[in-house]
Formats: sequence, C-alpha cells, structure tokens
Amino acid sequence: MPGAERGELGPRTLFAATAAATVFAVVPMQIAPLLVGALIDGLGLAPRAAGLLMSLELLAAAATVLVVAPQVARVSRRALVVWGACLLVAAQLGSALAPGVASVAVARVLAGVGEGVVGAAVNAVVAGTRDPDRFYARLAATSVATGALLLAALPFAIEPFAHRGAYLLLAALVLALLPLAARVPAHGPAGGGAAVRGLPSQGRALAVGTLVAGILVMYADGATWSFSERLGKDLGIEATRLGAVFAASALAGLLGSLAAMALGLRAGRALPLAGSVAALAALTWAWGQAGSQGVFIAVLFCKSAVVFFFFPYFLGTAAALDRQGRWAAAASASMPLGSGVGPALAGTLAAAYGFAGIGWVSAGSALLALALFLGVLRALAAGGLEAASVGAGPGAQ
Repeated sequence: MPGAERGELGPRTLFAATAAATVFAVVPMQIAPLLVGALIDGLGLAPRAAGLLMSLELLAAAATVLVVAPQVARVSRRALVVWGACLLVAAQLGSALAPGVASVAVARVLAGVGEGVVGAAVNAVVAGTRDPDRFYARLAATSVATGALLLAALPFAIEPFAHRGAYLLLAALVLALLPLAARVPAHGPAGGGAAVRGLPSQGRALAVGTLVAGILVMYADGATWSFSERLGKDLGIEATRLGAVFAASALAGLLGSLAAMALGLRAGRALPLAGSVAALAALTWAWGQAGSQGVFIAVLFCKSAVVFFFFPYFLGTAAALDRQGRWAAAASASMPLGSGVGPALAGTLAAAYGFAGIGWVSAGSALLALALFLGVLRALAAGGLEAASVGAGPGAQ
C-alpha cells in the first residue's frame, strides 16, 4: 500500500506500531535490576561481572544506533524493525540456552545490536511526525506501563529458572508484538523533512554538549537502577515483593511522562529540564544513603518519575538543534550508552565503596550534566529556539 509505505498510516495505527517496536528497544533498561540479579544468581557471577554483561548489551545498542541512524532515510524502516526483532529473538533464546558465560556475553551483544537497529528505525519514524516531543512522551508512557507489567511478572520466571526464565519471557514478548511492530512505515512522509534549524556557528558544539549531558544523566540513572535489586535485597525485601516495588516505581515513571505531556512548554524548557536533572542528583545520592526499606522505595518512585519527566525535554532540546531529527536520533543513543556504562562502573564502585559510592558518583554525574544543559539552554534562548518543539500538533495524534 503506497500510503503505508510513505508513512501515511492512520494516527492510531502509527502510534501502536511504533509503541510495539519501542518496547523492543527500551525493555532491557527498564528491567535491568532483575536481569542483573538473575545473572548473578543463575550464573554465579560477581556483581561486577553481571554489570559488565548488561553494559555490553547496552553499549552494543548505542553503537548500533549511531551506525544505523544516518542510513534510515535510505533503507526500509519496516525492514529494520523486522530484522532487528528477529535478531533479538535469536539472542534471547541464545542467552537462555547458552552453556556458559562467554556464550551469554555473545548473545547479549547480539541482543544489543537488535535493540539498536529497532531503536534507530523507530526514532526516524518519530522524528518525521509534526510533534516528535509529545509523540515521544506518549511512547515513553506506553513503554513504562509495559515495563511495569514485566517487572511484576519476571520474578515468577526468574525464581524457578533464573536468567533462563527471564530471557525466554523476553523472546516471547518480541514474538507477540512483532506483527504489530512490523506495520511501521517503510519510509518517511513524501517530500522529505524540514530544513535544518539551528545556530550555524554553535550548532555542533551545542549538539555535542546535549549528547554528553544526556549520557551523564543516563549513567546516573542506570548505575543506581541496575543495582537496585541488590540494594533492595540487602535491606531485607524479598524477591517477589521487590518485583512489585519495581513495577510500582515504573508506574511512577508513567506519571512523570504524563506530567511532561500536560506541562509542555508552559514553563519553558530550561526550568523543567534543569529542575529534573537537579532532582535526579539529589535522589541518586539519597539512593546510596538509603538505610531503610521505606526510604529506598520512596527514592525509587521519585527517581523514576523524574527521569521520565526529563526525557521529552531532553529530546526536545536536541530537536531544537535540527528539525530533520538527526540530532534527536543521535540523542537517543545516549540512553543505552549512559545506561550501558552505568552497570559496569557501578559494579566496580559497589565492590570498592559499596552502594554509597555508586550514589556519590551518580550525583556528581548528574550535576555535571546540569552545568552542560544550562550552557546549551542559554545559547538556545539567545538564538530564539528555547521554546521550540514541545507542544500539541496534528502529528501527535
């Protein structure tokens, strides 16, 4: 169908297809604590080794996004989603059936490649909508809700089968959603994208600053999130209850996404973006200092809401630099990249300094990101672009 090939799907079909594909790309980050714990228990790994396995997957995803993103205008995005999903199914099955750690490591790298291929295709589709920021906020809300269901269900697969149960469940999820995800448009809307909009003399430096800041934020979140299962158990929370806590914290993330959708740019971009990053710095420090179950759970809930409130404003800042969506697509790579470094470095910090060490370094990372964002936002405001991008529009339907 020509209309479908050119990205002219109905708004509901377009959203459903991109939402299904988004789940493939973001699920590993959302369920990282349970996967790290499952790898520790199932393979007898030290926390540092389990964190490294998770990091390999996320770094492979980030590298793949950066390689594939410049090519998405030339190849079928639908084909990318299908091939990426097939690679993901093979990788999840390989991880479940692998005889040893080395085989699992190879499978996790392949899973990261699949996630990156799907993620690059989806980001290209979203960048072609009239209101990518609001569209992304809706996708984030949907993926958070899906992640909450998985976090609640995974303990029942992990308890009897360890990591094998988790990866078999993920393979089944991809297979179930693939028919819907395969309906994403093969190509962008006819007529191409809008002209580049940005600051000619500063655009590249501002874009790099935005990407680095995003990586630092995602490191702060990923480092603490990936070891939340270990910290929760140390505080005496049993496995099945911990799954329920993670699911509820994911729903708090849903509230953060909905809040960003409702607020838009009524308060500008600087205040919501800077405020959310500053709050994340305080919360990651508090995570490392948590000495009771109540504090730990409260911090998890607040941190999840703050991070998902942050996402649309972060991508909106990148979109303000380039209406064609190239920097927004690259910015999406900062999520798996920062989250990929997080588990590996956090495992090293946990071994040397405990959970408090993870919290201190994560808070420092968020504060450095805050300084970078403030510089970028000042430059955008001077160029008249600070208020661009997040808002209602037909493409957001």
